[in-house]
Amino acid sequence: MNFLRFFVLSVVIVTGLSACSTFDSKSNFAAGQQIAIDVFAGRGFLSGTSYERYYLDNNVLWRECGNVTREDNKKSPDMLPAFAYHPNLKLTNTGKEILTDKEFDKIANVAVELFNDISTRDKEDLPEPESLFSLSNAGVFEIRITYNGNDKSLVTSLDGINEGKLIRQKTARNLFTLIRGVGPVICSSQTFFGIERR
Repeated sequence: MNFLRFFVLSVVIVTGLSACSTFDSKSNFAAGQQIAIDVFAGRGFLSGTSYERYYLDNNVLWRECGNVTREDNKKSPDMLPAFAYHPNLKLTNTGKEILTDKEFDKIANVAVELFNDISTRDKEDLPEPESLFSLSNAGVFEIRITYNGNDKSLVTSLDGINEGKLIRQKTARNLFTLIRGVGPVICSSQTFFGIERR
């Protein structure tokens, strides 16, 4: 009798924990929805200017990294489709990764969170992007999210994303670390001006 009571109690506890876990889990992205993410980040350092670029189309991630030349020292390169030619970008490494369902779900959920945050906080001030070619400037961070046919963009400084306290900055940083964490390290950059891989 004691064993039966213990068994029934165990089943009730495990079932209860499972229900709590399901209730507490947060999912912003549902099956059948479409999402694409285009990220560009660049900043100057002692011997030049480095950039990283990522383009995610559903579960396929294109990655590139390299240097930015000085033909135009006032503007960042335009947001272009993956690996489109731009005269300012000098590629060092490229790669293509197929995301696992777990990797994709993590990234898509954070991307939708950022998309919704941009939609509801259009008036919120963010640091302006700065020159890519000066060590003393904060660099550039650009992200465009296309979610079910709708586009939302965020343009600010890389240091602002790395050090910012606003929800939007923290969410963008979280998304960038998740995207950087897919596949092997490129351009020998485990971190990118303080942004790690996760």
